[in-house]
Amino acid sequence: MYPKKLGILTPFSSAIALTTANAKFNYRITTTSRGFGGTIDTFATHTYDAANPGFDVTGGVSGLPLYADLNGGTIPVNYNKANLVANGTTGLLLLHHSNAFGAHDQILGLQEPTATTVTVDAASGVYSDPTTLNATVSPATYLDQTISGNVQFSVDGSPVGGPVAVNSSGVATTSYTVNVGAGSHTITAAFTSTNAAFLNSSNTGILTVSREDATVTPANANPFAVKVNAPGGTGGPITLCFDMNEVSDGSPGDTSNITSVSVNVIPIGSGSSVSAGAAIFSGGGVGATRTACVTMSNVPVNVYDVHLTINGNFYQGSGDTVLVVYDPSLGFVAGGGSIIHNGYRANIGVNMKYLKNGNPQGSLLYIEHRPTGDVVFKSNALGALAIVGNEADPTGKGTLNGIGNHSFIARIIDNGEPGTSDRFGLRVTSPAGIILVDLTFDPIQLSGGNFSVPKLTGK
Repeated sequence: MYPKKLGILTPFSSAIALTTANAKFNYRITTTSRGFGGTIDTFATHTYDAANPGFDVTGGVSGLPLYADLNGGTIPVNYNKANLVANGTTGLLLLHHSNAFGAHDQILGLQEPTATTVTVDAASGVYSDPTTLNATVSPATYLDQTISGNVQFSVDGSPVGGPVAVNSSGVATTSYTVNVGAGSHTITAAFTSTNAAFLNSSNTGILTVSREDATVTPANANPFAVKVNAPGGTGGPITLCFDMNEVSDGSPGDTSNITSVSVNVIPIGSGSSVSAGAAIFSGGGVGATRTACVTMSNVPVNVYDVHLTINGNFYQGSGDTVLVVYDPSLGFVAGGGSIIHNGYRANIGVNMKYLKNGNPQGSLLYIEHRPTGDVVFKSNALGALAIVGNEADPTGKGTLNGIGNHSFIARIIDNGEPGTSDRFGLRVTSPAGIILVDLTFDPIQLSGGNFSVPKLTGK
């Protein structure tokens, strides 16, 4: 039975020969009973260092481990783990003075904080767009405690915003606007606990980034047709520029990250590709237009497809334009015939030449006879006429079943008399710049007729 009064006899440190330099002593706890007449139990010998306590509860009255015993009251406890281990501390004995029967003391056992584990979810995103980073800290509960603390996310070592509080399930989530290039990147989630029952921890995960889409548009100032510098010669220097813009999605990136492009200059018929040289970049920025320009010299007479592809880890996209290099001294193209295209018979008529002033003149007519009705393409403005070997490639504008502003490139190949091996090809582009697949085809051999390019074939 406990007495109604509980007394504590506290010896002075000097009474047991303790000094600041020598504050460590050994002790043993023995429990005896006056009525029983002997020892009840004895603890093994322990060591205590008064100068380096594992627990410090001296924040009470006048610096003593004494606190008002009130309902809802708290006792601040500071601890030093190294001292706890060195002293073999197993807990605290809390004594209640003058309390009711059975409530004079409490043994508060020492419980080590639990280790935690951070799991980082794999994430994916597109450059310049937002994505979500997610981490889970476990366990979320330990004994009677619920986890609390913050997670600091980073990508490749760069912090993503500020610390994010974990919820009661240990989950932390944040939004990240991707500012790294395509490929795999390291997400780090570092957990800092605000509950002493849970230890800090960190872990990594993988962020997979894809390139953002961009449009590539030929600059309005680009030349479409370039006359050779002298009869029988080549054209140039010719500069072509392309404007590159991120496809609008509400989260613009920095187009200055476009630092490399490939430009291919390929003739639509016979002939060799032309080197475009290194691109020169200008402009760019967040949501701004980036421009790439190439300059070509000594470009032979021909009609060229010019194709630009964006390289690098930030953007993807491509665009095309047409370049015609022509020589008025090469004469005219004339003739007509028929072909079978997609199972339908089509008639062709062509008559084009250069005037003395160097301007092209003439017309192209293509009529494809389909069961649903004739498809009629008729030129109304010539752009340029390139003649290479036995092939003539006229360009220009025309109407398709009466609707204007369509563009065309024709390929007229003269393989000699009597014309049965001559060939005709066509590419028609809508006013919106979309190639019309059903009116675009490589040269098809004539089923009847004849083409003439007299300046080159001697006809």
